[in-house]
Amino acid sequence: MMIERNAKRLLHLVNQLLDLRKMEVNELKLNMSGGDIAEFIKATTDSFADLAEGKGIALDYRSDMDHLPALFDRDKVERIVFNLLSNAFKFTSTAVR
Repeated sequence: MMIERNAKRLLHLVNQLLDLRKMEVNELKLNMSGGDIAEFIKATTDSFADLAEGKGIALDYRSDMDHLPALFDRDKVERIVFNLLSNAFKFTSTAVR
């Protein structure tokens, strides 16, 4: 489980580097599609549950809306949430047990 999670993170980092290069040459485009952005963000947040548990950190997703239909770029939103949570866990101390 940990190996798979770390492999996914590494893949995300490589993709981010490639996206930065694309932005430099103005090749990065939005790929909008319909979906439930509230559920999508919850699912992305839930993927950090193992990391939170391992560090002894309470991870609690809360939203005023269970569902929010929207047009959004799934990859970009996932990267934003992933980066925010990755940095939050990176700079949060492990809980004392």
